[in-house]
Amino acid sequence: MAISCKNLSIFKLRKIDMINAYIKENLPTLDIMLRISDAASFLGVSKGTLRRWDRQKILTPVRTPGNHRRYSLHQLRHVFTSCKEEACKNSEETHILCYARVSSHKQKQKGDLLRQMNTLKEHAFQEGDTKPICIQDVGSGLNPRRSGLQKIFKLVKSGTIAHILVTYTDRLTRFGFPFIQHYCDLFNVSIVELSQPTEKSVQQSLVDDMMTLIACFSGKLYGLRSAKRRKRKSVEALIEKTIHHRLSRATTRAIKQAVARILAI
Repeated sequence: MAISCKNLSIFKLRKIDMINAYIKENLPTLDIMLRISDAASFLGVSKGTLRRWDRQKILTPVRTPGNHRRYSLHQLRHVFTSCKEEACKNSEETHILCYARVSSHKQKQKGDLLRQMNTLKEHAFQEGDTKPICIQDVGSGLNPRRSGLQKIFKLVKSGTIAHILVTYTDRLTRFGFPFIQHYCDLFNVSIVELSQPTEKSVQQSLVDDMMTLIACFSGKLYGLRSAKRRKRKSVEALIEKTIHHRLSRATTRAIKQAVARILAI
């Protein structure tokens, strides 16, 4: 016997717990048929995924006379249970994540990044994880779009991380660390800081924050100046190559000065 999804809305069977409870108590022998949208919501996938599974014969629905897909609730519950068991199995195979970061390539060349990572890996080995996940970044701690930081968010969400190791919490971010910590707490992932922070006064914390901001924006300013110098040199080289044999030195010098004024705008 099949019940239309219009009737399902009466019982508010949107969540899996309510569906299971209702079937267990009232409909143990009935097979409820769901539309593709309700089946997608039940499994937590898109309708396109269900259509692809249909084409690949992974999850085959029943077709109505109008050629619409209908999914058996018992079949979906079986799929959901299988996925849940697989997720639990994968969650047992968690690893420690080691994250290191330096602000510039100059620091990386000096070996600061390598020393950070070696310290973290050694600590992970002591905890019994012989294959920790290692992620590193070269960039400002104020940049939220760092590739390594984005990877951390994805791995935390996937459930493959036991906890995160850092030398200092400012390696993850200079500001807004409580937001990252709260996100990790949602997935039961802790952040372990190897170096215990020293007690700072309010004045010292304020000075450190100001110095961090000044260093960040100074780096951006120097980067812009460096890019402008490189651009100017490339333009001057092109002009020199093009008109060196055709114009006088005075004319060439005047053109260079004009280009310099344009680039300075």
